[in-house]
Amino acid sequence: MNYNGAADTLACVASLLRQDYGPLDIVVVDNASSSSDFAVLQSGLPQGTLLLRSEHNLGYAGGMNVGARVGDLPRPEFVLFLNNDLLLADPRTTGALVSAAEGDARRVAVSPLVAAAGVELPVECQVQVRRVPDFWTLLVAGSWWLRRLPALRGRFLRFVYADHRPYRAGAVYECESINGSCFLLRMSFLEEIGFLDEGTFLYLEELVLGRQMLDRDRTAALTAAVHVVHSLGRATGHGGERIRLAMLKEMVRSEIYYCKKYLRSGSTAVWLLVLVRTLDIASKMAGRPLVVVARRCAGALR
Repeated sequence: MNYNGAADTLACVASLLRQDYGPLDIVVVDNASSSSDFAVLQSGLPQGTLLLRSEHNLGYAGGMNVGARVGDLPRPEFVLFLNNDLLLADPRTTGALVSAAEGDARRVAVSPLVAAAGVELPVECQVQVRRVPDFWTLLVAGSWWLRRLPALRGRFLRFVYADHRPYRAGAVYECESINGSCFLLRMSFLEEIGFLDEGTFLYLEELVLGRQMLDRDRTAALTAAVHVVHSLGRATGHGGERIRLAMLKEMVRSEIYYCKKYLRSGSTAVWLLVLVRTLDIASKMAGRPLVVVARRCAGALR
């Protein structure tokens, strides 16, 4: 999926074409990019690539669903979802994901190791996937100060599978969610859940999908046989304090949606979440009055 990142998208597609598993039907969804960025895609994408354009930014799940619902191509057994700022450097990647998916009948989704560009930790030590959280785990894990408290640190570490790291090369790990930047999903399961839940715009899609799998007694896997490279955040950009605040607010919206729909959380729990996130956001917005941040954060409830 592309959003004002044509150069990254073209590089991603080129890496897909080098995969030794195939044939692959490649679909690029442009999520309301500028006309100039879309023109670069039109002229640069290789022949045979299907390019679709949405006139409105549908968010992560909405944009991905546009591509997954294409009716002009043969129905696939698996769909590979990719961020556009990601490279499949190893030509064995797609084949390894399919092999891992076929290793267990209950397994409906698989991710490779994802190497975050600029992170000094080796890929096998980086956070890859997460356990599906209850309310208290979500509250702690999303708070930079709560997860550092000694009494709560263990809850956060379990959430991010610290008990499995470092991942052993070549191993396949059963897990509760996927890495949203790169994952393979069975088409039959995607159809079963009515495609990706579009209730979130930018965050928590992995945990929502993980909850849907758990509720249906299905599982996911992480394969350490291959890894991909993710440049992290080019699609969202870094536009200063205003953009950062908007993204933090979007995170809160997604958490509220997850709590209400999938955890059946009541209003007291939701307001506690907003209070904790307000304190977190205020601490990141140096010099911004707390009351202003609180009002903007509480706006996520509307």
